[in-house]
Formats: sequence, C-alpha cells, structure tokens
Amino acid sequence: AARRVVRVPARVVRLLGNIYGRFPTAWSIEPAWVGGCPGLVVHDGARLVSTLSCEVAGGRIVRITAVLNPRKLTGVERAAEGRGASANRLAARDRCPLLALDCPSGLDADTGRAHGHPVSASHTLTFMAGKPGLLTGDGPDHCGNIRVADLGLDLAAEIPPDGHVGDIAEFLPLLAPRARNSHKGSFGSAGILGGAKSMLGAALLAGHAALKLGSGRVYLGLLDPDAPSVDFCHPEIMIRRADALLQTDLQALACGPGLGRSGEAIRLLDQALKCPLPVVLDADALNILATDGRLEGNLYNRVAPVILTPHPAEAARLLGCSTREVQSNRVRAARE
Repeated sequence: AARRVVRVPARVVRLLGNIYGRFPTAWSIEPAWVGGCPGLVVHDGARLVSTLSCEVAGGRIVRITAVLNPRKLTGVERAAEGRGASANRLAARDRCPLLALDCPSGLDADTGRAHGHPVSASHTLTFMAGKPGLLTGDGPDHCGNIRVADLGLDLAAEIPPDGHVGDIAEFLPLLAPRARNSHKGSFGSAGILGGAKSMLGAALLAGHAALKLGSGRVYLGLLDPDAPSVDFCHPEIMIRRADALLQTDLQALACGPGLGRSGEAIRLLDQALKCPLPVVLDADALNILATDGRLEGNLYNRVAPVILTPHPAEAARLLGCSTREVQSNRVRAARE
C-alpha cells in the first residue's frame, strides 16, 4: 500500500516546541497521522508523552489538538515545573477547549488546592470515582464540565465512599407539581431567627429563599425593635418579634442571618437549640457557638437534626484555627 507523506505545518512544530522547550535527548518526535489528521507523536523512549494534530481546511489550519500524558505533566501536591509549567501556561493562553484526564494538571484532587499555574479545563474526565478536589476549593474554576468514567468498576461495593455529591435529581420529587386540592398549610411552616438592627436584609433574604423552595408558611422573628411589620416584596411572609417566633408552630427553624452577638441573641439561640425541631445554624449563630462552650454543649445534646453552614472564616472560628488552614483542606475541616 502507498504510504502517505505527513507534512506537518510549521505552526504545529512551534507549538510543540513551546510546550516542551528543549527536548531531552531520550525523547523522540515523529510525524504521524493522528485521528486522520497530520500531526506529531512524542515518546520518552518507553512511554507516549504527547500527540498533536491539526485540521486543515482551504489551506489554513482551523484546529490544533494537543493530548498530553498526565503522568508526565501533572503537578498534584506541588506546582508543575519546567515543561509541565510551560504546558499549563500555554494551554491557558490559547483558550482552546481542553480535556483534563482524571484531574487538571496542577490541581490537588483531594483538597482542591491549585499549585502554580494549573490548567483550566473545559471538560474533566475523572476515572473510577469522583474526587473531592474537583468540587471544592479551586476545583470548580479549573475542571469545567465533570464526568466520571467508572471503567466498569463498582468501587462503592468494594470501598464504602466517605462522601456523596448532591444532585438536582435527588430534590426533584420535593419540587413536583402540587395537588390543586391543597393550601399553604399543606406544605409546612419555616421560621427564620435573626435580623438585628442594621442587619434586616439577611433575614429577609433567607425568608425569600424559604418561599421559593416551597415552604407553605414563612415566619421571620426579628430582633430589631424598629423592624417593619410587613415585607412589601413578599407580603405573604409573616413578621413578628423574635421571642414570639419561638412560640410558633414550626416544622423547621433557621438561626443566624443578621442575628448579631448581643446578650439577647445568645439567649434566643439558647432557646432555639432546645426546640425539638430540625435547625439550620448559619452566620452569627455559628460565631456565638465558637465563643460559648455552654451553647456548644447544648448543640451536641440535641436529638433533632441540625445543619451547620459555615463559610471558611466561620469554620475557622469553630475549629480554633486559621482561615488559611480551612481553605487548605475543606473536606478535612468539615469532618473535624
């Protein structure tokens, strides 16, 4: 059979040179047909390092595709160096669609910490199971659209997973169309405790969110004595004094948005933790817990469910460490 002659455009050669700089003497570069297009194949003697190919239309290059071996160019717990760093910078500069294999180069798959100049991929295909670092910290900024290739393995059956990724499909049954023969009393009552002076907005936003997520009745218990008696954006929200809220028949309670750290706020949070309701603790409720050991004990003695929603600084206060330490490994901080 006739052998096709591969004519590699000079631009492809220059691109490869920019990625790898000066090739080690053990590496070889050869022209080849890659995916039906002219290109280059690079070996380090025993292993494929990279392939590059170009699509040509009308005498012009319309697309250049580079596939890099992640084992050769990935920096995981430290920044990529030398040729790996050059490849990462070039990929970021060219703004072409990038597929990351398992984890973008320069991103820690366990913690989500970015090292040096990590690749920002448009798509990430991760193998066998999801990785926490793809979903937290710097991960979402570098992974693009994430898909898991399980490679035919059922790892969950062999190794019980220590985490779970929430999916919108899990919540769809809760947001299904409602029966016409129903009313607001059919869908529960939610309370929000907070809104101290000059911080009403936080409580109002929480109330609006509760409405949008389907709460039948939403009550705001506000600490500000001068708070308005009606929310003109959502007049269906019922506003009352904070003490009165804790006497209301509720199915769930959120404490903290705009709560402040006054003596009254501490007293109300103490009462709230004693309520036999599912409770969400946010914002100043967490800041109070971080400084009041007695309330922390009340939290641990609860029987009803409780959810804490700290941002990194609030988590650091609860754990008695720095925000930097929390950010360095969010998953570990959440477990602690």
